[in-house]
Amino acid sequence: VAPTAPPLFVEKTANQTVNNSTTLVSDTHLKFTMVANKRYAVWGCILMITPNTAEFDFKWLLPGSCTIDGSYDLSPVNDGGVFDFTENSEFAIQSDGSLQGASWSGVIVADGSGGVAQYQWAQNSAVAGNTTLYAGSWFSYKLLN
Repeated sequence: VAPTAPPLFVEKTANQTVNNSTTLVSDTHLKFTMVANKRYAVWGCILMITPNTAEFDFKWLLPGSCTIDGSYDLSPVNDGGVFDFTENSEFAIQSDGSLQGASWSGVIVADGSGGVAQYQWAQNSAVAGNTTLYAGSWFSYKLLN
């Protein structure tokens, strides 16, 4: 078996804040470019604070016919649990207004389409309070084939 390239690491280097908006924003750091007709393992951890009435809403925006299947481990929040997601999933994390984290992993299949895999997020319910995704959030990705 031939050796493969090591995983690549993407770190959020600055905080980003959304206030009073349910419109998903493309994260300024959490993204990577994919090659068409390849598969990628992806995994990471987000660190966020949101008002408890707003919740934290997120998804992966993928180009063309790309798909993603994976799971988020929200054990520290949402009363615990592991939840599946796909490229069509928008998912809300409940919050108590304190710093919280969620880990996740999955596989992206870039069938027929290359382009940018982009993490997006917003408030699930618009409130006049800050929802912040923190520097130190990160993900890694590895080309599988």
